[in-house]
Amino acid sequence: MRIRPSRYRVWRVSHLALSVVVVVVARVLDLPPAEGQSFWSTIVAFVQEYGWWVILLGIFAGEGGIMWIDSKETTTVTNALNAILGEFRDEVFGDATGQEGDHRVTLFQYRRTCWRAIWQRARPPWGGWLVPVARPGRSSQRSHSVFRTPDHPSRLEGIAGKAWGANSKAHGVFDLPDLSEVGNPKGNPLVAEYAKLSHISPRWVRRRSRRKRLLARSIMGFTVEQPDGTAWGVLVLDSRDPHINGERIAKEFRDLWRKSLRHMVAEL
Repeated sequence: MRIRPSRYRVWRVSHLALSVVVVVVARVLDLPPAEGQSFWSTIVAFVQEYGWWVILLGIFAGEGGIMWIDSKETTTVTNALNAILGEFRDEVFGDATGQEGDHRVTLFQYRRTCWRAIWQRARPPWGGWLVPVARPGRSSQRSHSVFRTPDHPSRLEGIAGKAWGANSKAHGVFDLPDLSEVGNPKGNPLVAEYAKLSHISPRWVRRRSRRKRLLARSIMGFTVEQPDGTAWGVLVLDSRDPHINGERIAKEFRDLWRKSLRHMVAEL
């Protein structure tokens, strides 16, 4: 299943063409200065004067073109992922009450480094992170949360991190404390309980509570693998509903992964 042409084919063609240009220009640079006013002598003189600029321009144009094509193709894949994840969200949360932003599905990709962690979490960017790459919906579409995934199991952050490190490839927590009516989160025992159950720092919970961000009552995470079985990332579902149907959601996720998700993440 492919939803875009292979970028590597374009990469090979462009670099082959650039290699030919470099060989031709280098050969012309070794020629003795051309004499006369013929067309050939004019070309040789131009290349000998500006040959290295031609090579540099070709390199920048070739690499820039590949980056542009890659960004367009990544956008195409992300849009397709959002469409499929939107259908998945409607399937598992279609009967739930509340607004669209109260029930979310977010796809996280594992990356060895995450530079946004420096200013968002005041943490070093290396060591392994789960970074959001797709979330369907018209509201609450942007996600800035990133979670650490170091090699030490006890330091995995959030339900996303626990799902990444779970042998069962899934992890969930339900009936989390309701923090929607908490006035001052500092020192509140419910904040500490929420942080402990969701495997995140109390500081992170307090910050979200002060900003009136969604603090879900139920969270489930599933490891997302590529077709060859290599772990790629995590799919996280969170909801204001404290009692979501975990068994049904797990079944729907297995169907989603088998039919399309495992192939689509391999395109990113």
